[in-house]
Amino acid sequence: MPTVPSRRTRRATLGVALAAALATLVPAAPAVAEAEHRGSFDVVFRGIVAGRATFHANENTRSYALAGRLQSTGLLRVIADIRYDAQVQGTRAGDRFAPRQYREEARISQRTQEAEMVWRRGIPVVELVAPPKDPEPTDLDPATQRGTVDPLTALWAVLRDVPPGEACDVSNDVFDGRRRSRLRLHSPAKNGDAVVCTGEYRRVAGFADWEMKERVSFPFSVRMEPNGDGLLRVSEVTVDSTYGPVRLVRR
Repeated sequence: MPTVPSRRTRRATLGVALAAALATLVPAAPAVAEAEHRGSFDVVFRGIVAGRATFHANENTRSYALAGRLQSTGLLRVIADIRYDAQVQGTRAGDRFAPRQYREEARISQRTQEAEMVWRRGIPVVELVAPPKDPEPTDLDPATQRGTVDPLTALWAVLRDVPPGEACDVSNDVFDGRRRSRLRLHSPAKNGDAVVCTGEYRRVAGFADWEMKERVSFPFSVRMEPNGDGLLRVSEVTVDSTYGPVRLVRR
C-alpha cells in the first residue's frame, strides 16, 4: 500500500495484513450500480476470532463501487487496535475490473495513515500519502504499472458471487502504490455441491530484500457454495500465512 509502517511493525502485523489482503474490507459504497452485495467474515487465527472483515459492493454491467473494512476484535484488539478501510470506484467489462479511484485509511493504535490513487488511461498515479513518507529504494515507478488494479478490486474479483462456470477463474496484477503482487484463483474441484478453488498471493516486485527472502508465495484455498440464486458464494478462505493458517469464515 502506498504507506507502510516501520520494518518491525510490518513484520509483527504481516499475518493480519495478509488476512486483510484476502478479505474485502467495507463500510459503505457509493450508490452507482444496480446490484448490491454485502458480506461479513470472521478472521480466525489458531482457533481464536481475531478480527472481522466486512464488505459492501454495488455493480452493474459497466461500473462498480466497493468499500471494505478489516478490524481487530477480542483479545487481538487489546494487544493491537487495528482498523483498515478501503474504497474504490471503477469500470467493468464482463469479469474484468478497471479501477479509477482508490482510497485507503489504516489505523494502528493511535497512528493513522492515508493514501489515494487514481488510474489515468490504465496507469496508476499516487495522489496522496499522509503523513508523507520518504521513498524506499525498492519502490516501483507507478508509470510502469499499466494494467494493474488496486488491492480491493483484486480481492473483490476473488470474493464476489459468480456463476458455476466462472468459478476459480481470477488473475490480477496488483499495485499498492509501491509494490506489485499477483492474486490468482484457479483449479476448481467439486466437493459435493461446493467448489474448492486453489489460490496464490505472490510478491512480484518492489518488496524489500528481507521480505522476498522471508517468503514470496502465499497459497490459499477458497470454498464456494450455492447461494440459492444459481450462483456460487465464498463461504470460507484458508490462507497459509507466515504465522500459520488464517481462516476467513463467512458470518
